[in-house]
This record gives sequence, C-alpha cells and structure tokens, in this order.
Amino acid sequence: AEDGIRDYKVTGVQTCALPIFISQLPTEDAQRKAEIDTEVNETLKELERLGIYGPALVGRAQQLMTDEKWEEAAKEWNVLANDPQYQNWSQMATAQLLTCQVQLKNWSELGRLAESALARWPGWGPADRAYENYLKATGQNEQLEQFGNRRQQLDPVLELRDRIVAELKKDKKSRNFDAIERDLDQMVSDAERG
Repeated sequence: AEDGIRDYKVTGVQTCALPIFISQLPTEDAQRKAEIDTEVNETLKELERLGIYGPALVGRAQQLMTDEKWEEAAKEWNVLANDPQYQNWSQMATAQLLTCQVQLKNWSELGRLAESALARWPGWGPADRAYENYLKATGQNEQLEQFGNRRQQLDPVLELRDRIVAELKKDKKSRNFDAIERDLDQMVSDAERG
C-alpha cells in the first residue's frame, strides 16, 4: 500500500497501487520488458473486465508514457483529469498530463492546463512549475518575473493553509474538513488575485 499514489485531498485513501514506469528496464533485458508489458496488458484488461476503469486507465497511460507515446498518454490522462467519475484521480492525472505536454513541447496547451490547474488548486507545485516552464519556453520574461513575485508573496499564505490542513487532518473529529479546506483554497485564490 505504501507504494501507491495518494491524493492529498482524500485523507488516507489510496488512489493507485500500480507501479510507475514499470517497464523502464535496460535495453539488453528486452525479453523481460516484453514479458512485463504482456503482464501489464493482461492486468489492465482484467481490470477493465471487472469494471475497474480508473486503475486501468492509469496503468495504460503510464505504459504509454514509458513507451514515450506522449500524445496517446495525454489523451488517457485527459480523461482521468476531466471526467467527473474520476474526480479522485484528477490531480494526479493533471500532473501527468502536464508532463506529457512538456515532453511534446506543446507550450500553449501547457500554459492553458497550468492556468486551469492553478485556478482549481491554488499554489499547487506541479502547476506552478508547468506555468513557469510555459513562460520560459515562450519567452514571456516580464510575465515570468511577475509570476515569480506573486508566488513569493503568496508563499506565507500557502504555508499557513498547509499547516491548518495538516492540523485538521490530525483532528479526525472535524466534520467540516472539506468546507474548511475549500474556504482556505478560496483564501489562497483571493490572495493570488490581489
């Protein structure tokens, strides 16, 4: 269970126990890689047969990334990031989708996705880095400087939010955890705007 990916907004709930980049083996071990690929594909088919689509999509998307099929992987991650039935997967999927866009050097899409992610999860590190990469790649130096300054001003607010969320997670009695976290995220959004 400890090897799984956890969604930080879902306390203690494991969202994925599939290994990441499982077939990155040395090229001289091509036969073993093929065996692992076959095992992965059989596992994914079984998950789909059982109606467990989230892990199947994650596994398939990870396999596509391992094989450096970035466009196909981006399509799979896009489903997980945006389909309401996979809302517990959306942040992890968005991070992977951002990675695909960097690999594809699709800067306009990277910028759009990063802005959207920052609106959804203010101060989220992967979206911050993606947006910085977008600004650097497109030569928007003035905007990059403004973004850096805004992040610097926002850091204390983000740190406070993270400390409060951590304390609330410790206190299992808090029934309004989701509402409080939404209020804190709104506070961060307001601080970002001005």
